[in-house]
Amino acid sequence: MFLDTGPVCNINYHVVWCVKYRRKIITHQKEQFLKD
Repeated sequence: MFLDTGPVCNINYHVVWCVKYRRKIITHQKEQFLKD
């Protein structure tokens, strides 16, 4: 059980972190586009 739960939690955390990071990049790109 512990071996199966650990990697799944790590993957979920990684996916959430990637989504947040991508949103920041997209927001930054939109800001630059609007400024131009």
